[in-house]
Amino acid sequence: EKEGHGCGRIERTVTQTSAGKIFLLTTKNLAWRDLQSPSNSVLKKIGPMTFKWRTPEKNAELKEFGFSAPSIQIADLTLFTKNLPLPKKLSQLIANARASGELQNIDLSWVENKSPLPLPLPLPSSGLGGAQLDLKLSAKLVDLSFNTPYKALPSVAHLTGTLLTTEKAGSLTLDSQHLALQINDFLSDPK
Repeated sequence: EKEGHGCGRIERTVTQTSAGKIFLLTTKNLAWRDLQSPSNSVLKKIGPMTFKWRTPEKNAELKEFGFSAPSIQIADLTLFTKNLPLPKKLSQLIANARASGELQNIDLSWVENKSPLPLPLPLPSSGLGGAQLDLKLSAKLVDLSFNTPYKALPSVAHLTGTLLTTEKAGSLTLDSQHLALQINDFLSDPK
């Protein structure tokens, strides 16, 4: 139990383990109250989750990260990412998405490696420059909504379904009753 640290009150059961430079942080339960909330307000609660990361080199950004949880609200996950040592470009992408909804049975891992090519080739759509991304993500999406930073991708509202993906391929099985897509510049204005 803690007071301060950006929250009015935090209660948690956390275990931290490591194997070499890989750290695992697992919480069985986490509850908090914001600083601006009255001291007698009910604590917000989140169930179990695990974060995994490789310790970065001195003055370097995180290059390997993982997260798993049986269920988490996107808004809560976004709050956590603000306090993780994620690369600035990824933190900015998460903040700009303004995502909402719920993820169930989520399992995410990514590793950012230097490209095996002798010269970094700038890939404007990836935002990773000369880096190569190894990504694995599986999750059930429940009423997911987000804004995309890329003109080639649609913004989404009320998406429900299952996502399985790697950096090379993936599948999205839809089960949405009220899915809405906003595709920028799809039909240009004839003016």
